Amino acid sequence: MAVTYVARQSSARTAVRLAIRLGRSRIIRRLGLIPLVGAVAGIALFVSLTALDLSPDQVRQRDFGTFDAMAQLGDSAAGQPSPLATKARALLSERGLSSQTTLLSQVQPSDQTMRPLPLLEGNWGNAGWDSRYVLKAGSWPTRPGQTAVSTTLSKTFPVGTTVSVASGHGSLKVVAIIDDIFDQDGQQFMSAPGTFASFDWAALRASGSSLSATQTLWWHDNDPLATANALAKHGVQFDSVNTPGASPSHWIDRIPIWYKIPSVGLALGSCICAFGLARRHQRRRIQTLLAVGVLPRTSTTASALALAGAVFLSTLIGALLGVVAGLGVRAILAGRVDRPLSPFTVPLGAVGTWLLLTVVGCVVGSVALRVTSQPGVRRLRLPAGRKARIVSRGLIAVLALVAAVYAARTRQLVDATLLMAPLTVIAILLAPELVRGLSRWRVSATTEPRVRLIARHVDSEHWRPTVVLILSVIAIGPVILVPTLTRTILATENQQLASTAAPGQILVTGPNGGGGRPQQKLLDALAAAAPTTADQVKVYDLSKGSRAVSLDPQAGLIAAVASVDDAQDLANGHLTADQRTVLARGGVLTWNRDGDDHAIYIRDGLKQAKTKPIDVLNAPFQKSWEGLYSGLMLLPAANALELPHTWTTQVFTGLSITQASTMMQDLEARGLDTSSVYAYRPPVPYTLPVVFDVARIGVEAILLLVGIALANVQVRTLRRHGRSLHTLGIPRGWIGQVIGGEMLALFVAGAVLTILIVDTPVLAVASRIRGVRVSIPVLEIGVVAGLILIITAAAVWTGTHRIDTGTGTEE
Repeated sequence: MAVTYVARQSSARTAVRLAIRLGRSRIIRRLGLIPLVGAVAGIALFVSLTALDLSPDQVRQRDFGTFDAMAQLGDSAAGQPSPLATKARALLSERGLSSQTTLLSQVQPSDQTMRPLPLLEGNWGNAGWDSRYVLKAGSWPTRPGQTAVSTTLSKTFPVGTTVSVASGHGSLKVVAIIDDIFDQDGQQFMSAPGTFASFDWAALRASGSSLSATQTLWWHDNDPLATANALAKHGVQFDSVNTPGASPSHWIDRIPIWYKIPSVGLALGSCICAFGLARRHQRRRIQTLLAVGVLPRTSTTASALALAGAVFLSTLIGALLGVVAGLGVRAILAGRVDRPLSPFTVPLGAVGTWLLLTVVGCVVGSVALRVTSQPGVRRLRLPAGRKARIVSRGLIAVLALVAAVYAARTRQLVDATLLMAPLTVIAILLAPELVRGLSRWRVSATTEPRVRLIARHVDSEHWRPTVVLILSVIAIGPVILVPTLTRTILATENQQLASTAAPGQILVTGPNGGGGRPQQKLLDALAAAAPTTADQVKVYDLSKGSRAVSLDPQAGLIAAVASVDDAQDLANGHLTADQRTVLARGGVLTWNRDGDDHAIYIRDGLKQAKTKPIDVLNAPFQKSWEGLYSGLMLLPAANALELPHTWTTQVFTGLSITQASTMMQDLEARGLDTSSVYAYRPPVPYTLPVVFDVARIGVEAILLLVGIALANVQVRTLRRHGRSLHTLGIPRGWIGQVIGGEMLALFVAGAVLTILIVDTPVLAVASRIRGVRVSIPVLEIGVVAGLILIITAAAVWTGTHRIDTGTGTEE
């Protein structure tokens, strides 16, 4: 027993000493590059992305300033503090608690080409807000009517400018420029207390204005809820009291598909790749050790420990370098984003998780290496034979069916990303089949010799090309997935953007945008200012009281106009012959109808009835009207069907943008309220945040580094193959083409598989959702193609240089 223990202990010490010596070899060091670059890219990307999320303290600073609680107090009457706000502040003062009220509204500047802008009223020089708003020029507004503007808005309204708002019944004197550190691109007015009250509220009421302001109470308190309960006993009852809560989780945690899942695949994949590509080298090392008398178990253990130690050490160094690289990216981002970066904290969790995954990968790789490196074991083979292929193909069929069923049921683009899981497994199962097919593709005695050489080498090295193909899919996947999904969602949202009024039109609705009749004084003023070429169209909602008409129970209202010519005017002259025919026959034009149910529904409260069949034509219409109604028909047809209708909108058409702007300015000059009058304003398209560019560059860097590492290790085998070909007299150019052809074929196959994995879910869901605009990331696909060519060229050069001297033999 003692002899056995001593022998085992001696064997273990020998294995460790041998592992240290073997770990110094050049091939082991080069294999360590794979997990090193993976860790650098993964941790650097994590540090960069987390910098763009706010910390809990920053979220509190943004939402509450230095206050501890806030409560909404409803609308303010004529800009005056409500009795509830006055009483609440008095009670808080009695308890020794400081407080402040703010007002928030939307005001329309006299420049009608601008959108309504937020107007906030408060004591902005107060210490409660100095952590968010920074004074850049001028002095804080202290008198009613004075205002500060954001940095972006100061380009239009510099200090000293007087801005007319609220149809000319209010004015703002710009006395300062402030910088909102959490929204440096925002546009807003920040006025002194009493500004709302200084407006001409009598004139505003006379003009029918619906201008109002929402009051908010803020206070400092160690126990806000107890204070709210105490105030309730004195008759001050808040609907709700908000306090700084826990910061929402980082989007990396909320959406694992964006970082967590790819990072797990990269960490494990880089380890398995290193072990898979080292198998032949390790076999030769073990044979050498056996030849000099080292025990089989000791030799295999030493080889596994050497590679596992190199992989783990490389990962640790890569993680530390990744933190440094991430700090460099943070320094670049600091001057390019419109808000502060999150304070840096050492990513112990991310680094620890990466190292843990590396340990798991090393354990799996070591076990596989010990099994496959035993004498007499020539190759690690996956279950082969007819039965194994049947099982593999059956699993592919089952997963494809699961993916198809899920795609048929989901109606959200983001949910489509879950389809990547079964599709990725399908790709992994297909990889050996693709490599086998590549080795046998059209190979015959008459096939081009270089193609035969590639096929023969792929067939003899079946395991290595399979690993390269699978890892290329893992590396290319995020580069294609992130842009495809985000650009598709962005393009879909932008496609649906529309101004309330179409170009060349002015809409006049009932007061407050409700269902009442347009005000006659507004119609008279606009008619007086309109050019003689302008037309007027009355638009009716098919509703009255509790009765409403729609194309289906969930759709919006149908509108009606008096004639086909009026419909032509609403469409700015773009009605087709088919659309005119359907309207003339008493049918309905629609633009978001699914199915062939040619009928409309009449709802009366909870009851609904279906009309007799009616012509329904689904075709595009003026986008602005598509956002307001679900369909359009003629008023005579509605009367024939005894449908309810109410006149709610008057439209002035046939205007140029300049004429529409002049008419709106005339209303301002008359002092009329324009809150129910809408002219065309170009919608502001959504844009991608900086985090997208950071993620895109990060995953592209991962692809480049992993691809180069894969090519660098894989090409050592190809170089040995090229050296044997060169010995036979085959020209160096041919050898380079053989090496480059094999690498290019594997990477192209990986790219094609990736595109199928990524685009199939998006296209499947998009085909079932109306209005989805699929955006193929041509730029990113081009980047992938360019990186593949660069990696292939590097592989060709590395595989062919100095092959005639015998340089690069494995140690």
